[in-house]
Amino acid sequence: MNPLVWTVFRKEMKDMVRDRRMLMAAFSFVFVTPIFMLVIAFLISDDRDSGELTPLAVANADAAPGLVVHLRNAGFDIRPVEAPAALSPDSIRIPKDADAGLLVIPEAFQDQLSRAEPIALSLFQNASSRAKISDSEAVQAAIANYGRVVASTRFIVRGVPLVLATPFTVEMHDISEKSLGAQILTDGFVMIFLLAPFASSMSVAVDTLAGERERQSLQTLIAQPVSAWALVLGKFLMVATFGMTGAVLSLMSMSVLLLFMPQDIFPIIINTSPVNILLAILQMLPLALFAAALQVLISISVKSFKEGQSYMSLVLMAPMMIAYVKIYGSDKLPEGANYLPMLSNMEGLSATLFRGEFLGGLFVISAGVALLGTAVLLSLTARRLSHERLLNT
Repeated sequence: MNPLVWTVFRKEMKDMVRDRRMLMAAFSFVFVTPIFMLVIAFLISDDRDSGELTPLAVANADAAPGLVVHLRNAGFDIRPVEAPAALSPDSIRIPKDADAGLLVIPEAFQDQLSRAEPIALSLFQNASSRAKISDSEAVQAAIANYGRVVASTRFIVRGVPLVLATPFTVEMHDISEKSLGAQILTDGFVMIFLLAPFASSMSVAVDTLAGERERQSLQTLIAQPVSAWALVLGKFLMVATFGMTGAVLSLMSMSVLLLFMPQDIFPIIINTSPVNILLAILQMLPLALFAAALQVLISISVKSFKEGQSYMSLVLMAPMMIAYVKIYGSDKLPEGANYLPMLSNMEGLSATLFRGEFLGGLFVISAGVALLGTAVLLSLTARRLSHERLLNT
């Protein structure tokens, strides 16, 4: 390779490494995102069942002793309260410690039950948090289960076989390789891996050409006895180095994160063997090169650092949207879509890191597509850099 390329590369790397703010901006995504996800995981873990009964306020509890016993057995701490004067939501006040809400039982519960009349129970909930909504839903489920018990008892008393009430039974058999929830979790983690090259190289990519153009030092650089291709390749390699470094750091930080993640909330295990880590890095390399080439082209096409940041933010959103399409619509995508950049990387990395498989054929084709795209983008960048119009705008 032309030695001038390495000269430009070393010069650009030295400038960027000296700028601590630039380094912080480049790698903040890599370290802040895992910390944020870990905090969210522990916030969710606080909502797990701690073994304590869930407080439920019940009005007219004496009118339905059987229902009260059933609710206690279902895990609720029954706290009797006075019946409200009216069942208007505006006049109801739920006790602060009643997380599951307020259940109002009609005084004529036993009479209606003996006459097999429909009984209207009123459940008032405080939907101010996800946990309280979940507790209220648990109360509804427990009441529905008690209703089935009462219905079954009525059938037995009247000599009706219970089998007549359930003419069909469905046996569910899950033959999928991975549950939908686990698939969404793994794809979400892989999406963060793949966003790292775009986020880590974004700031340096804007500064390397758009920044020099704004500082009016690009003309001096072009006047040097260096070809446009040497300049482009040197700057491109610097941007790609930052992107790939961010990708590797993201892979390492997310791997460490999963060690501290509560397994009952995130039941996924990453395969961190040295071979799998190397294969994952190999699969991320073509994407990092493609991302760097795209960002360098945008950097040469804008007139200021601020304008470049705006376009780079849009570029960062593009892989995120593609990843969400893969996560929630993979079954609707055509077969060939899996070989496109980002989609193929998500499929390959998911197989490598979470199933211990290396999809060689998919990697070869997707890497070829990414490298071809990289070459086209670099060609466009070199052509624009060598154009005289660049110096006049």
